[in-house]
Amino acid sequence: MLIISAKAGGCSGYLYDMVIVERPNEEGFQEIDVDGVTILIHDNDSSLLNGLKLDFKDSLMGGGFHMDNPNADRACGCGQSFG
Repeated sequence: MLIISAKAGGCSGYLYDMVIVERPNEEGFQEIDVDGVTILIHDNDSSLLNGLKLDFKDSLMGGGFHMDNPNADRACGCGQSFG
């Protein structure tokens, strides 16, 4: 399972965090199934991540996961943090 969360930090207020686990030890997660992949978002992060679009871009420069968050009113230049 993939857990996506928002942690306090970064130059804009919050950082995206992703971790792969078998099953989380705690409860309170929203569970989303996308093409057979289970994605979990904790209830505490749902207001920050509601409507988040996750994409993976494969390129020579800047490849990796890309987050498009409609709740972010600001983001840092590197795209790793939002507020």
